Amino acid sequence: MSERSGAFSNRLLRGRGLRAGFVGLFLGLLCVSYGNVDAFNIPTGNDDLVLRWDNTFRYTLQSRVADQEDALLRNANGDDGDRNFEDGIVSNRIDVLSEADLVYKQAWGVRASGAFWYDQAYSGHFDNDSVATSNYLENGVQDTGIYNQAERYFEGPSGELLDCFAFGRIDVGNTSHFIKVGRHTYYWGEALLNPIHSISYGQMPLDLAKATAQPGVEVKEVFRPRNSVSVVSQLSPDFQLAAQYFLEWEEDMLPEAGTYFSSSDLSVVGRGAMIMGPGVFFQHGDDIEPDDRGDFGISAKWSPSFMDGTFGFYYRNFSDVLPQAVINLADATYHYEYADDIDMFGISYATEIFGLSLGADFNYRRNMPLNSEAAVVADASYLPKDGETLGARGETLHCLINLLGTLKRTPIWEAGSWNVEFGYSRWLEVDEGKEYFKGRSAYNGFDEVTRDNGLIAGNFSPQWLQVLPGVDLSLPLTASYGLWGVSSVANGGAKKDGSWGVGLALDIYTKYKVNLNYVNYFGEIERDPATGVATARGGNGLLRDRDFVSLTLKTSF
Repeated sequence: MSERSGAFSNRLLRGRGLRAGFVGLFLGLLCVSYGNVDAFNIPTGNDDLVLRWDNTFRYTLQSRVADQEDALLRNANGDDGDRNFEDGIVSNRIDVLSEADLVYKQAWGVRASGAFWYDQAYSGHFDNDSVATSNYLENGVQDTGIYNQAERYFEGPSGELLDCFAFGRIDVGNTSHFIKVGRHTYYWGEALLNPIHSISYGQMPLDLAKATAQPGVEVKEVFRPRNSVSVVSQLSPDFQLAAQYFLEWEEDMLPEAGTYFSSSDLSVVGRGAMIMGPGVFFQHGDDIEPDDRGDFGISAKWSPSFMDGTFGFYYRNFSDVLPQAVINLADATYHYEYADDIDMFGISYATEIFGLSLGADFNYRRNMPLNSEAAVVADASYLPKDGETLGARGETLHCLINLLGTLKRTPIWEAGSWNVEFGYSRWLEVDEGKEYFKGRSAYNGFDEVTRDNGLIAGNFSPQWLQVLPGVDLSLPLTASYGLWGVSSVANGGAKKDGSWGVGLALDIYTKYKVNLNYVNYFGEIERDPATGVATARGGNGLLRDRDFVSLTLKTSF
């Protein structure tokens, strides 16, 4: 064993929760061994009425395998998640997803799903011993710990209702109309890997905590349901109309302050603190949020007979799901502001070419929030109204092009799949808040926004079938990389910023999934010559010392 691999193994077994880690591993294996039947239908006594209940169990064990980087620890408003998990176990989690569908005559029904979880890694002592740089307050005094939001969504035991909607199909002549009412997920466009630059941006809130912890995850897996009414009308075999109207708004779920994958200590929803100097901090005040109702969208899909493909045309008016920040000097508070009344016009195209699936996704946004410094006001009277912002807003252009294919049998592998997606964004105009825009001529920070930004991401997963009786083996590889520039929109990407991962995955009797993965984040940083504090060009640069290895066990019944 090499010195590097020996250190890797030692780190995996060191740190908090070792005994509990093995207990959790045992429980996860118990779930795998127990889930030995397929998802099942529950008899209703009526042939026209079908009741189905599915349950998925997942156990995850993650361990840090990289040393803390001093320059990142020097950022008083970005070090808590890094310090809380110095080494060893960073997640020891059990998840249960339960789904139920009741369908009448294959046309009408209801669906509900719920998630339940517990992560032992967040229940005990944290490694953070730097109270002076901790953004966590206990009775108004700096301490170490995590807020209620992190306890609820990252520790547990807890749960939440996900889907909860009624659906139906109405046939009128030769046309069919499909309706959903309630909490559900329905997104547009052809994006595979990048939800930020896609037509679907802001359509559904994103679980960016999940996306950060699982690089390479597909867009469809990070959307969270939202209360809405959606209608799809199939007017002819080659023409479809769709519309949505939303009855609630919800922000993206970010890695909460103090959790392992958080790069900011400014709590998104908790009553956290912003450190302004030694012993001086501003507390999180009420956020400026848009109205729940009012977001809407319309779309059309056309598959003309003279072309082998499908065009999509979209218009959406929506509220942002990522915040800008504003500081109120009068009462020493900081607030997040979420913009409303963003217009998006989009076009998509999907086709098959040379045996590959090609997707393209273009959209233009007006009133789009731009990457900005925190706005500063003298007192509460200058704070914006709900849905308004002080930060920069303007016009942006976004493009995604992707390919998806399968691997043919070769002497190296037997099967598999791959996908790759190229993204591009450009800011066209800055209409409001120019004085805070990180792309203005007077701004010279390391994360200065550029006019154009390009990035690429992909997954490659060769497969070997029946390596053992009933066992298929795959080698999933994931990578993302910023090609040039710094995006004008939040989480939009930056040059030389990204992540990569490699894993081993077992599919046992097409029923049990076992995955072992290693993930590395990377990105450029600039150190302040006086203080040594690091500024990152992109978000992954702030996570460049959070390498981790994970073991996941999953089964359904």
